[in-house]
Amino acid sequence: MKAAGILLVGPDGRDVFLVQRGALVPEPGTWANPGGHLEPGESWQRAAEREFREEVGLAPRYELLGAIESETPYAHYVLFVGRVDEHELRRVMEKGRLNWESSNACWTPLSQPGVPLHPALAQSWPAVRKLVRGSVRRI
Repeated sequence: MKAAGILLVGPDGRDVFLVQRGALVPEPGTWANPGGHLEPGESWQRAAEREFREEVGLAPRYELLGAIESETPYAHYVLFVGRVDEHELRRVMEKGRLNWESSNACWTPLSQPGVPLHPALAQSWPAVRKLVRGSVRRI
């Protein structure tokens, strides 16, 4: 199976947006980025954006930092990592409406998530941190 998702990163690169997986999906109770399978003819990024929209209830507005490919027990997975501005950070939490796949959502520190990560995301976490660290704007 092919699958994709989006991990949103706050403007300063310190926080990421995660959803807690609901009781009716694999790895319930763990925290992950919104994502899921590709539909026939769909591009990786379009699938990631559709899945975010389905799971969070709004289309994400982000600056693409990069993508990380991995093989998981479930799928060949492409994780798009995107930076949001302060307005988008607030919009996601205030206007987002989770579907049945998730039971909670939060912005959590990239350095120490403080929540049990979905195994597939945990596998990609070092690459995510490296990508984000390399994209932080220095003044």
